[in-house]
Amino acid sequence: MTVRRVLAVARTDVRVRMARGSSAALLVALCILAYVIVPDLSTGRALMQVNGHRALYNSATIALATSSLCAVLLGMLGFYLISNTIRRDIVTRTGFVVASTPVRNAEYLAGKLLGSIAFLTLVVLVYIVNVMAMQLLRGEAPIEPLRYATIFLAAMGPAVVVVAGFALMFECVYPLSGRFGDIAYFFVWVMLLTIPASTAEAIGSGVGSYFDVFGIAFLINASKPQAIADFHNVHPEVSIGSSRFDPAQIPWRFDGVKWSWHVVGTRAASAALVIPLFVIAWLAFARFDPARVKGSTGGARGSVLARIGAPLAPLVRAVRPESWAGPGLARMALGEIALTIMLYPTVLAAALATAIAGVVVREHALRSALLPIVFVALVAALAEIPTRDRAARVDAIRSGIPRTRRLSVPAKLLGALGLALAFVIVPLARMIATSPRDALSLGIGAALIASAAVGMGTLARTPKLFAGISMLYLYIVMSSPHAADFDFAGWNGAATDGVRVAYFVAAIALAGIAVLAEWLGGRAERS
Repeated sequence: MTVRRVLAVARTDVRVRMARGSSAALLVALCILAYVIVPDLSTGRALMQVNGHRALYNSATIALATSSLCAVLLGMLGFYLISNTIRRDIVTRTGFVVASTPVRNAEYLAGKLLGSIAFLTLVVLVYIVNVMAMQLLRGEAPIEPLRYATIFLAAMGPAVVVVAGFALMFECVYPLSGRFGDIAYFFVWVMLLTIPASTAEAIGSGVGSYFDVFGIAFLINASKPQAIADFHNVHPEVSIGSSRFDPAQIPWRFDGVKWSWHVVGTRAASAALVIPLFVIAWLAFARFDPARVKGSTGGARGSVLARIGAPLAPLVRAVRPESWAGPGLARMALGEIALTIMLYPTVLAAALATAIAGVVVREHALRSALLPIVFVALVAALAEIPTRDRAARVDAIRSGIPRTRRLSVPAKLLGALGLALAFVIVPLARMIATSPRDALSLGIGAALIASAAVGMGTLARTPKLFAGISMLYLYIVMSSPHAADFDFAGWNGAATDGVRVAYFVAAIALAGIAVLAEWLGGRAERS
């Protein structure tokens, strides 16, 4: 393997990523996140508490607490940020040029892996700088850069490396390279997140610590030895995250992680999980073989969902979706729905199955099980609507048809909304009869996910951003059944009128982002 070739591929990959507008938006979001995650003590909330005592805002406390959130977010969103590196080379035809050069498969894939690691590392570094700035603003002790570096390296190093490995492997392994893989990774992320968290006591010194990719057990156990000694309690209550504290209690000073060869070894072993992931990717890589590329990139004809839906072809022919499209906004929106059904017949079958289930299941099951599944299915169904014209290279042709470009985004918004309503129409009708306010939330939730799919897809020019943020948010909603602020679709029955208004405004804003992004893109192309 030639190091020079690997570095050339990695350097090019990072440059391409940094030139995208979504990367600039991500860096701005990190600045906002750092401001939000470290609460001002004057608000009565603290970042970390132990046995009812808030932790002093020093470098050790802030680094440990903020790295925990970064690990969770990067574990999910990082995958979707970098999991289109090979597909981008296919769409731009760069990959076919690479295939004709002496660059070996291992060199190309190693370069892609290194580029993804470098990009995610840059994201983490920007996050650290912003967190350190927040310590200057709200901290109670001097900044210790070395302490930040060591804690974040231990907490985030394995996550950065292994997430990059998963993204590369999913792109190379055919069944995992499309929307099916985007949904499947969500369950991988949940497993890697919850198992260490639920067994943190055992993992602290057991075999499981060698598979603690996101550092959850490491972060949970990092402060416990000192807390046990300071409070003389074998099971101290450690709370990480913004929560209210009692100002009458003396602040607890965290002195930092107690490093040992075991801690260093377990973090290194967790990072080493990238090796089998890379080997699988190398063995499955198609090297841009035209006979295998369709199936390996999640294309409509070769995707898992399309093959599952092949037996549904007679049902699709019966509804004749090819006759739905036509001139005008309404017919164009119907055309977007028809194209989705023709590409993925499983969407039609899933909508029919949801309608039947919505009639027969009990109210509790409808809210707690059916609706969450429906919204996960909607993520897969809606993600490609704003980007498939560009991927199929027909966007330039459509733009040449009078009025088509001007109506393209509104048609996609209406088409996505129509598909979302088709999935929720029966549950919506039932909820109108039993709980009209929750039914209103469900309607707003359908509009929100439709506008988010088109807005984020048009802005980022990839379905990955929408898929990642949506799956993460659905996980938060399902994990917070009593939190009114997260009840965007009414299935938890906790939303207030103010929350409904906020989500409705968010849906309008995302639709506006789609229109603005398309206008700016068209203006850039014309200039």
